[in-house]
Amino acid sequence: MGELRLAQRRVPEAEAMFHQALAHDPNSFEAIQGLVQVGEANKKPADALKLVQDQVQRNPKSPRLLLLRAELQIQAKQLEQAEASLNQILDLDNKNVSALALLAQLQSQNGQLEKGIPLYSGRSTSLRGTLACNSL
Repeated sequence: MGELRLAQRRVPEAEAMFHQALAHDPNSFEAIQGLVQVGEANKKPADALKLVQDQVQRNPKSPRLLLLRAELQIQAKQLEQAEASLNQILDLDNKNVSALALLAQLQSQNGQLEKGIPLYSGRSTSLRGTLACNSL
């Protein structure tokens, strides 16, 4: 319902629904993601990032939350923190294609692609298998 309210540009109602969903299930990624969208709609990206950082403290091993935090950090031009968040994901799951792709993009934009070559080449064989399974 919150997504529908956002699509209708009824942001306060959407925010209330996402908060209600989060109160019902404190680990609801969809509610957290919805509140991030509310923060962006309200032009308060810092609030969205703080919300996600608080959620990561509660659940530091959630790749989805860590990836969301990295994306928000990139938007906020916090590139070193974003790289740390992406590396944290890869410490948990070294085959996380989303984290690897975003890290490669980040390093490429910063002219540091050579920094990631050992990271990517060490995973290339296992990633091919992962990518093949994901494409089925």
